Amino acid sequence: MSRVTYYEKMGYIYDLKHYQNDGIFIGIWIGMRSKLARVAFAICLLYAIIWIILDLGAGITRHLEKHFANDASRLNINVLSNRSSSFILKEDQLEEIADYFNITDEVDRFNLDVLLQHYENFERDSTGNKSVLDMTPVRFLKDYKNPCWIARNTNMSPNFHFRKANMSVTPKWVSEVGRSFGWKLRCLPYFYVVGMVKSGTSNLFRMISRNPEVATPLLKEYHWWSYLRALNTKDHNRKPLPLSDYVNAFEGMAVNIRKSQMKGMQKITGEASASTAWWTGLEKWDRHKGPKRTNGHYIAHIQPNAKIIFILRNPVDRLYSEYMFFSTNLPKSPEDFHSKAIIAITEFQRCLKSGVTLRACVYEKNIKNLREVGYPWLRLHIGVYYVVVEEWIRLFGHEHVLVVNTHVMDETMPRLFSFLQCSNTTHVAGLERIRKQRKPHLQAVGPMLNTTRELLTKFYTPFNKKLASLLHDNSFLFNMDMT
Repeated sequence: MSRVTYYEKMGYIYDLKHYQNDGIFIGIWIGMRSKLARVAFAICLLYAIIWIILDLGAGITRHLEKHFANDASRLNINVLSNRSSSFILKEDQLEEIADYFNITDEVDRFNLDVLLQHYENFERDSTGNKSVLDMTPVRFLKDYKNPCWIARNTNMSPNFHFRKANMSVTPKWVSEVGRSFGWKLRCLPYFYVVGMVKSGTSNLFRMISRNPEVATPLLKEYHWWSYLRALNTKDHNRKPLPLSDYVNAFEGMAVNIRKSQMKGMQKITGEASASTAWWTGLEKWDRHKGPKRTNGHYIAHIQPNAKIIFILRNPVDRLYSEYMFFSTNLPKSPEDFHSKAIIAITEFQRCLKSGVTLRACVYEKNIKNLREVGYPWLRLHIGVYYVVVEEWIRLFGHEHVLVVNTHVMDETMPRLFSFLQCSNTTHVAGLERIRKQRKPHLQAVGPMLNTTRELLTKFYTPFNKKLASLLHDNSFLFNMDMT
């Protein structure tokens, strides 16, 4: 009878040998009459055992590399061969960390010391002036639905740029540092409502936050990816804020997420900076094609699986709402809006005729002459949604981008919670009519002129058609009365 010996470890099976005769070793040993022959045989057998062990170890490593390589978070598993002496932790210490953060994934527990070294490298990069694109993407913990990792609890108080976050999170930081346990959870948003401005982002974010599976952040919007990531010193008298400052703002949410995880609930968090989709004031430009990168390129580098949400409103109404919202101290009227609309359309068309691409004109925030008509000038380009949405879909894929129509919110919310992979049990009423958001003293100005609406509708219609085709949804034609 043949005997097959298997060794199993982490799904890896090693077939030692198929032996035809159970007594083969005994026969060889007895047949060796000299002591020297027996010693030589023993040495050969020892080498064979060592080779088997080394080959088995290589097999396990190959299995782990394959496991990590398939992970969407794209951790470079070469770090496995670079175990730092600073992370030679005792087995009971690693077990304590794994239990504290409720890490049950077999691979994460097995390589926890490697992950901690990887996380420390990421933390070091995120506190400096290194560009996001130069950072090694962090490999998030598999047990958490929200993108999170583990970091040391340092004795240095975090530098919170956002005052509200500073007031709320600092006591939590003091409490955590006061504990004997030296580690904490760090998280980025699971979802981003990236735009568009004056389209109902605040109401949408409030509706999402009512879901019990969402850890509501302290602020709706931080504008880190757009404005604060690398401030243009020409326009801002501040230094750029490192990624760590942005992550610090979610410190309280991270505590909430970890505690909920211990209770069996996978919470997520997010933010809704309406400038993220379109603002590119920090980027290098190609004169004919526009910015070389958008904010989406940076988010995709760190979080390729981030959930991206657009909420879009009839671009004609969005433009008028924005005109009314900003600079409330200035005199405004439908006639003034009409004259500015004519100038904005003329300058946009002039941009297109100058030989540059549509993309360049859409992202160009300083189209010539627009500033000369007086503030607030009209950001006509923000309503050309098709160009921006297509770019984000190209970066993240259709499965990670959801485009919501402000005007059909009641039927959209179930789809939105499904997109976020949240329970759909909480009933949320639809968005209020956008016109109700206007301040009382601005309502007296009245609606825009019919001639203005017709003019702007004619301008936006070709772009709305492309958007509807891209999304396979005719509601984005916006061909209804939305006043």
